[in-house]
Amino acid sequence: MDFLAKKTDADLMTYFHLRSKLSTNNMVLFNSEGRLEKYEDTSVILEEFYTVRFKYYQNRKEYLQSAIKRELEILTNK
Repeated sequence: MDFLAKKTDADLMTYFHLRSKLSTNNMVLFNSEGRLEKYEDTSVILEEFYTVRFKYYQNRKEYLQSAIKRELEILTNK
């Protein structure tokens, strides 16, 4: 433990391999339609992810609301 106490934060990050560099030159991913597309910037990926994910959040909200309404009807009728 004496070995680790003498190390700085940067040394520990290197020692435990917690930091690495990734190349962003060739970012080819599946788009929202299931086709491969090359992206130039990570912000474009995040924007597309947001639009797709937002639709799923809306679907989930509608499902939960309908489930709560059904439960309310059942409890009201009891």
